[in-house]
Amino acid sequence: MIGNGITRTVTIEFFEAQFYLSLMYRTGRGVPQHDKTAVKWYKLAAEQGYADAQFKLGVMYGKGWGVIRDRVYAHMWGNIAVSNGNEKGGKLRYFAAKEMTRSQLEKHKTLPVNVSVRNTKGVE
Repeated sequence: MIGNGITRTVTIEFFEAQFYLSLMYRTGRGVPQHDKTAVKWYKLAAEQGYADAQFKLGVMYGKGWGVIRDRVYAHMWGNIAVSNGNEKGGKLRYFAAKEMTRSQLEKHKTLPVNVSVRNTKGVE
């Protein structure tokens, strides 16, 4: 039972640890290199408002590392990262937009533009 509580705590509250764990999986440092697992941890940290994770998640979508390549989501996460203070998100947004079709540019307008409040839903 303690194991479940610890996992839940790490999953919900420790966005910096999630970010560094994702870097480890992305590069294979200390763990087997695995992009899908890196995306999982980037996403958890990004959804809690961690701008560096938002940028890196956008890069993963832009490159198709661990996910199906999606320029719309790369643009969205770049935009969110910029709104939370990560300046590199602007470059990501620019390069993603350069490769987007007209319909993709329209689709991105319907996506979130900010995730700044840590997601604590379910925390007791």
